[in-house]
Amino acid sequence: MEFILQKFGGTSVQTKNSRLMCINKIKESITNGNKLIVVISAMGRKNDPYSTDELLGLVSDDFKKNNPLYLDKLISCGEIISSIVFTSELQANDVNAVPLIGQDIGILTDNNFGNAKILDINTSNIEKLLSLNIVPIVAGFQGVTKDGDITTLGRGGSDISAVKLAAVLNCDKVEFFKDVNGLMTVDPKLVSSAKSINEISYEELFELSIYGNNIIHPQAVKIAMDENIPIVIKNTFNDFKGTIITNTVPKDEDFFKGITYLKDCIQIKIFRNDNMDNENYYKVFQKISNENITIDFINVFLDHKVFTIHKNDFDQLKEILNNYKLRYEILQNCSKIGVVKANIKNVSIVMARLIESLHKENIEVLQTNHSNMSIWILVKNEDLATSLNLIHNNFFDKK
Repeated sequence: MEFILQKFGGTSVQTKNSRLMCINKIKESITNGNKLIVVISAMGRKNDPYSTDELLGLVSDDFKKNNPLYLDKLISCGEIISSIVFTSELQANDVNAVPLIGQDIGILTDNNFGNAKILDINTSNIEKLLSLNIVPIVAGFQGVTKDGDITTLGRGGSDISAVKLAAVLNCDKVEFFKDVNGLMTVDPKLVSSAKSINEISYEELFELSIYGNNIIHPQAVKIAMDENIPIVIKNTFNDFKGTIITNTVPKDEDFFKGITYLKDCIQIKIFRNDNMDNENYYKVFQKISNENITIDFINVFLDHKVFTIHKNDFDQLKEILNNYKLRYEILQNCSKIGVVKANIKNVSIVMARLIESLHKENIEVLQTNHSNMSIWILVKNEDLATSLNLIHNNFFDKK
């Protein structure tokens, strides 16, 4: 017998038929003698009635900005509805289940509404249900403050709920149920030859998730890595074995594990000659850091600085640059592409091969970066799909 936490994403619980597929996964695991706890997301995605995006669309931007406490009460309703509806359907299919929402869950957070951090977890309610052979159906994405106010954990917070609960409860593993056959080598919507990955390390998955691949929230991956909790990513709608996340990397693996990307980046160039009499030229990075703005692809040359930022943060950055009276150039509509594998050998040789393969197709590489686990390039948005396919063909399809 194993103690398993099963986490079902929004597309898995989107319709009555899809929820029945989830119920079948739960019943199969129970039949195999496993003890279960279930964490559930809000139903569906954008444009679905009870999704987080649709709930956010019910109130004005001014309300969102000025009433974070009440906004969290609103958007937590998606998971609350989902957990109660799912429980009713489980009970109708002879599964003894009880929904846990808000204070029932035992997740205590700070009062940073919209992006709360977990401070403590009291699992007494969950453990009592488990001792009675009742399956707890936990509304993900939420906790409560010491004053009893509902908080939410930020985008993808249900993943954080799931792994943190699994760690505190000493679960044997976490099973994430999605609408894909585990983790793919690249986005199958853009690359038809994408393959499913059998096994990947926590470090590699973290690198993929923090820079674009949103299959599991990076903070959830970090918790699993720190607590050494096995994760399996499965498909709700078939019996594909999925992807296992382990604590080790196969020593004889010479190929990359995955490709990730982030669209709609903006490249910023600040030239020294254009700002010769402006001392802020040398202070700008410190100012950006103090404002907690995320920048990437930072290169400092003798005559200029260049870096990238996502378009969502550009207005805030532009305000800093303008207040500092700096002259700068921007290139919009860029995409970052990262190829990931732990302990990359011969980075310079691989980088050269990668750039050469793109150059042959007249794709301009705007910037590069690398670490011992990833190689990054910046291209124009219009070249993204072609670049992903070329990289996949050259570094993945020839395995």
